[in-house]
Amino acid sequence: MVKSHRFIIPLRPPSQNDLRRKARNPWIATLMVKREWLRYFRADQVGAARRTLRGPRLVVFTRVMAPGEREYDDDNLRAGLKPIRDLLCVGTQRRHGLGIIIDDRKEVSRFEYHQVRGDAAATIIDIEDLPCPG
Repeated sequence: MVKSHRFIIPLRPPSQNDLRRKARNPWIATLMVKREWLRYFRADQVGAARRTLRGPRLVVFTRVMAPGEREYDDDNLRAGLKPIRDLLCVGTQRRHGLGIIIDDRKEVSRFEYHQVRGDAAATIIDIEDLPCPG
């Protein structure tokens, strides 16, 4: 049985320019973004997603663009969502993580990125288990 989880975050993904404006140091900018986004992940949803963590996962990011917003270039969308990918990972001593996916390396998880028009800016994160190889 495939388990799936959906998180709807009422923020638009940061662009590379947004990250540069937040702080000169990229590490500090990334930390600021993670802290801002962390407020929108409900504990019960995160707990349910963690309990079903068994192996590789497919993570689909969908940027919902408010009327009048421009589409991001594909590389900017991926770069802007990198701090969020890191936030979804199992934490280590050096970095905090929600523990929803094991790792964000392509050998362990697959990622897809989409952009659609909507009424208000948001980001939808759909996570589902991938069949285990072998």
